[in-house]
Amino acid sequence: MAELGEELSDRERDVLQWVMQGAGNKQIAQELDISPNTVKVHLRNIYTKLGVATRTEASMTAVERGLFVLLGDGVVGEAEDEEEIGEIGEIEAVEERGEVVAEGKPIEPIPLSLETKLPSPPLPAPNLWRTLSLVLLGVVLVVPLLWWGLSASGVLAPTAVPLPDPTAAPDNELIESNWYRGQALPAPRTGAAVVSVGVDLYLIGGEDEAGVSDAVAVYETDTHVWRTAAAKPTAVTEATAAQLLGIYVAGGRTAAGQPTDVVEAYSPSEDQWRTLARLPQPIAGGLTLSDGRAIYLFGGWNGTAYLDTAYVYDPASDAWGTLPPLPHPQAGATGGVVEGRLYVLGGRDETGPLASCAVYDPASQLWTACASLSLPRAEAGAAVVLNHLYVLGGTAEPSYGEVYDTVADRWQIINLPATGMAEMGWQGVGVANVEARIYLLGGRASTGEVSAAQLIYSPSIYQTFIPTTLGGRDE
Repeated sequence: MAELGEELSDRERDVLQWVMQGAGNKQIAQELDISPNTVKVHLRNIYTKLGVATRTEASMTAVERGLFVLLGDGVVGEAEDEEEIGEIGEIEAVEERGEVVAEGKPIEPIPLSLETKLPSPPLPAPNLWRTLSLVLLGVVLVVPLLWWGLSASGVLAPTAVPLPDPTAAPDNELIESNWYRGQALPAPRTGAAVVSVGVDLYLIGGEDEAGVSDAVAVYETDTHVWRTAAAKPTAVTEATAAQLLGIYVAGGRTAAGQPTDVVEAYSPSEDQWRTLARLPQPIAGGLTLSDGRAIYLFGGWNGTAYLDTAYVYDPASDAWGTLPPLPHPQAGATGGVVEGRLYVLGGRDETGPLASCAVYDPASQLWTACASLSLPRAEAGAAVVLNHLYVLGGTAEPSYGEVYDTVADRWQIINLPATGMAEMGWQGVGVANVEARIYLLGGRASTGEVSAAQLIYSPSIYQTFIPTTLGGRDE
C-alpha cells in the first residue's frame, strides 16, 4: 500500500507527467500501453504519496517540489538536477539525499501532524517562479473536472475493506441537470464532520437516531461502497474537520449537550485516533479549516455565548495559538480555503442566521470583508472547486445553493434538485468534494427529519485546452 511521503515510482511519474499535460485516463492508458484501471491505481498511489486529493493539486505539488518543471510551450519535463531547474526559474529546488534545497539553503518543511514517522513535504518560499509556474499550470492543465471514473479506492485504506458489491448502483443516477443520486448513508446522520482524503469521504460523528454518535463511516467514491472505520473516542456533533496529514476534529457538542475542548486526530493509514492538546476553551459549532500548514478554528459557542475567537494549531509543537478575532461572533459557520486565504461564511448569533462573509489572510494576519451570501445560512456545507467556493444547505426553508467567485467577489445561485431535503430546508448537511464532484451527505429537514441521502453535484466548468506535446520515457 502506498504511504504518504513515499517516493513516486517511475511508472507513477509517467502517469503524473501525462496528467500535467491534461490527458484523460484513456489517453494515458493508450500512451503507456496499460489498462485504464491500472491508470486509476497509479493515480490513487500518486494522491496518497503526495498528500493531495485532486489532479490540480497533484500537478501543482509536483512543480512546487521540483519533480517536474515547465519547459515552455506547455511542455512538462522532469527536473533531473539542480542545474536544470536553475535554468528554468529563480528558485533552485531539487531532492538531494532526501533534502530539499532552495538557493543553497534548506527549506523549512511543513509541520507534521500525527503521522510523525512520515517525511513532510517542503514549504516553497514565495517567489516569482512559483507564481509564474502556477499561472502557467492554470492555462496548460486540462483538468477533466467532469470525469466520472475517478481513481481507485482506499487512498489511505485502513484495515479490512469490504469487496465492492457488484450489484451496487454507481453514482450516476441523474436527478436533474448536474445533480445525481449516490449511495445512501449506512444510517441517517446530521451534524457530522465530513472531509475528503484522496478519493474517500469520511463522515465523523454527528447525530443519528440513538443521539450523538462516535461512528466513523468511510465512502469510497470509486467503488460506491461504505465501510466502517475506528470510532471517534469522544462522540460529538456540531463539529467540523480538516485534513493536514491526518484528519483533525476540534471541539463539538457532546452527548451531555455541552461544548467540549477535546481535540482528536485520525490517521487514515493506521485507522487510529489520537488525542491532541485541548482547545483554549470548550467550543461547539466552530469552523475548522486547514491551509496545508496549520489547523484553524474560527468562532463557535462556548455554552453561554457566541464567540469571535480565532485559534491556530501547530502540529509540530502540539499547541494552540490565538489569532486576531473574527469581525463578528458566530457559530455554525461554513467556509473554505482559496489560494491560501480562509473564508468564513454565514453561521448564527443571538439574532439568528447570518449572511456574512469574512476572509482571513494568514500572511498579513488581517481580516477583510467579502460579498455577503444572498441568504442567511447556518449549519451549511461548503466545498472549493477551481477557486470557486460552493455553499449548499444551511436554510430552514426551501431555497437554493450558491457559488462564490473569489476574483469577481460575486455570488451566483445554484438550483437544488426538486427532491427530498432540498424541498424542506436543509441544515446540518455534510459537504466535501472529490475532484470536481461535490458530495452532500445526510442533514436535517426543517420538519426535524434526519436524512440518509447522498446527493452529488457536478458543476458545469469549462476550461480552455491548449494542445501540448510530450516526450515520454521508454520503460
